[in-house]
Amino acid sequence: MSNRLKLNLLSIGMIAVMGLSWVFNIGWIRLILTFLLFPVISAVVFFVGNHLSAKYIQTDKKLKTVTMLSYITFLFPHLLVGDGGDIGEMYMLFGLIQNDTLVGIVTTIGICMFVFHLVILIAQYALLYQYHRAKKAEKLA
Repeated sequence: MSNRLKLNLLSIGMIAVMGLSWVFNIGWIRLILTFLLFPVISAVVFFVGNHLSAKYIQTDKKLKTVTMLSYITFLFPHLLVGDGGDIGEMYMLFGLIQNDTLVGIVTTIGICMFVFHLVILIAQYALLYQYHRAKKAEKLA
């Protein structure tokens, strides 16, 4: 099994866990974000970036580091951001934790992780762009 296939399967597995998290933690926040297609856009951007990176990950150390950080930071926001309904306390981690105070604190951490993940994705796509430009310049020379 090639390295690229392994990384693609890892991405698909992480997207599946994100989907399960989305389904089992459904509440008003996730419902609104679902209508805005947030989970779909997030999964597509994550998968495409890692799919393109898998081709060059062995040759570029910076790209490898950024891609690994992308994998690490992808699930945290989806698992850490709590949700709630009309009745009861807020909940998170598949409904295992139901405490407004704790969920509020961990949700703040999850949102910070989401911002960090966005920075990582931007860096990943910027490195891919630079790598693509360098390869294109080599072909023209």
